[in-house]
Amino acid sequence: MAVFLGYGYTHKPFLPEEFLGVLLVVWRTAIAIMLISLAGGLGMSTRIQEWNIAPISKALLTSALGMGAISIFILITAATIGITPILWIFMIAVFLVFRKNILLWWTSFRDIRKLWLETSGIGRTVLLLVTSILILQYLEALAPPFHFDALTYHLSIPKAYIQLGHISYLSDSIFWGMPQNMEMLNTLVMYLGGVEAAPVLGWWIGLFALIGITDFMKSSFGKEAAWISAASLVAGSGLTTSISSGYVEWMSILYGVAIIICLSYWQFQKTKSALILAGIFAGIALGTKYTNGIILIAGAAVILFSQRPVSFKKLITDLLIFGGMAIIATLPWWIKNFLATSNPFYPLFIPSGAMDTTLLAFYQFKPLSQDWTKIVLLPWQATIWGVDGGEGFSTSIGPLLLGLAPFAFVSWHENAADYKITIKTSIIILLTGFMIWAIGSQFRGLLIQTRLYFIIFPAWAVLTAAGYTAISRINSHNIRFGKIADTVIVLALAFNFFYTLKAASISNPIPVILNMESREAYLTRHLGEYQTAMQTISTLPEESRVVMLWETRNFECLPKCDSDEIIGRWYHDWTLYKTSDSVLEAWKKQGYTHVLLNRSGADFVRLYDVNEPGAQYWSGLEETLAKLLPLQENTDSYELYQLP
Repeated sequence: MAVFLGYGYTHKPFLPEEFLGVLLVVWRTAIAIMLISLAGGLGMSTRIQEWNIAPISKALLTSALGMGAISIFILITAATIGITPILWIFMIAVFLVFRKNILLWWTSFRDIRKLWLETSGIGRTVLLLVTSILILQYLEALAPPFHFDALTYHLSIPKAYIQLGHISYLSDSIFWGMPQNMEMLNTLVMYLGGVEAAPVLGWWIGLFALIGITDFMKSSFGKEAAWISAASLVAGSGLTTSISSGYVEWMSILYGVAIIICLSYWQFQKTKSALILAGIFAGIALGTKYTNGIILIAGAAVILFSQRPVSFKKLITDLLIFGGMAIIATLPWWIKNFLATSNPFYPLFIPSGAMDTTLLAFYQFKPLSQDWTKIVLLPWQATIWGVDGGEGFSTSIGPLLLGLAPFAFVSWHENAADYKITIKTSIIILLTGFMIWAIGSQFRGLLIQTRLYFIIFPAWAVLTAAGYTAISRINSHNIRFGKIADTVIVLALAFNFFYTLKAASISNPIPVILNMESREAYLTRHLGEYQTAMQTISTLPEESRVVMLWETRNFECLPKCDSDEIIGRWYHDWTLYKTSDSVLEAWKKQGYTHVLLNRSGADFVRLYDVNEPGAQYWSGLEETLAKLLPLQENTDSYELYQLP
């Protein structure tokens, strides 16, 4: 021991700031695990623990229910008492009161080791690749966030709450009206562990969703198919990148898994409690993302079409139970919006709050073209033409979902009754989701984006597992089609692992995690001139307020700046005030002292947006800018001005 200590003194393996980085990793990980455990303990205090389902599936349901309850608690507490050390008291109190239930929740995972030991070579290969991809993404989650929507509202809204010390109406943020179940959890963990704690929590929620669907598939289709269901959700770079980005997509996937489990159990056991819980989860999902509302329609379709003929009275009763519980679960968010803006669905549908008639018309634009082939061929289009950061679908989902799911119908007569129920439930959810996705995209351009519909992807993953099981049964002319499928699956995962490894090598998050690189330097590598502009804004006097044009991301410059969230601020102000002098006078009355122009964003809209109103719109911009005082710190893409 003396030699070891002496050697360590002269050969220090790490500097104090690097050791602090390791401690922060441990602390943020502990916060995320603690929150999910608290949620599980809360859920275990309900009758769910009496259900006759696989332990891990039960743990997923209880934790999903608990997270919904914690989100509403944070909303009420932070809006009334404020964001104070009382949150610490809450965490400790829940641990003490529900410690036995939390321990019971943890015991649900004791069979994970057994699942590994019973898995064949292909299952272990899949697990190794999936684990490798997730580990690389965890490193990204531990680093400062830089993804677009995280900096626009998923993390900027919680940051604003923490700066204010309470939850209140953010009149400058149109996205404040969006459902905020995940943002409430982000607010809690960011308050306890800093900004990076929120993406870390999102990563653990994603991992939990994968474990949950694997366990559910194991009980339904066997352990080999179980790993394939998880693999299908990890074979696309768009899906895996979102797990570490600070987005809400994997929370949507978690509730998608929970709803399938509940609806299947409801049909297996004919128990009303499962239908009630499915409705609650649908409401929590809607309280996470507006587009998750498609699961309400899909769940209703399951009730209508998956049962054997029942009386009309029972059918209506089941629909009312499911829909009623969903409304109750999402009601707090509607009340929040109504109290602040008189519009429960703010910022949608009717002018209210910051979304006046002009902005609402701009926001609800039609797509650039009416391509009805996307309705007929949507799964193919989304898979083949969905590229991360590209136009349209803009998300890579991998080849396994589309490639394996159609085989779920092979040898249908050989399937057990419970097996058929799960497949039928998933088919109804998926087809309903596709139909709404396809039609919606024709009436509003942004609704084409794949990530808005991740809640139906667990149903797609179920069909993928069923398709793999069916293929594995086929042996014709000495061809073992299951082995061919195994090869394709491993290749798909290997390709995404290589993509993720390459991205992680370029991103290189380890130095910033260990405090070997400054946060500013890391963000500058990723965000370029945007981060330079943010650093310039940070040097402005404390009383400064910056109005941003064609820049949606305000996370780094809060509370000094107001973002252009739907890139419609200039369109709105010029339409409303009509002259440069009137625009400047309005900005001054609103308290703005500076203007940040995203020149590259404005030029892009000018070239490609068919909805822009014409030359006067742009000449008015240049006339207005000419009356401002340019600052010397301007970059090629960003121009910072001071109001006269």
